Amino acid sequence: MGNRAWTILPIIKDIRKLAASFGSCEWFWVPRSQNMAALEAAKLGRGLVEAQC
Repeated sequence: MGNRAWTILPIIKDIRKLAASFGSCEWFWVPRSQNMAALEAAKLGRGLVEAQC
């Protein structure tokens, strides 16, 4: 994972801050093999962000 952990840290902090604004928030682990639609959406979104930079 290396330096990737440092690049995701600000995102995790933002998620935690946003989660605190809800009355309740639950987190669940979903194996990648069972969540392919979200994986493909993330790939698409990442490509769009990279294209704008």
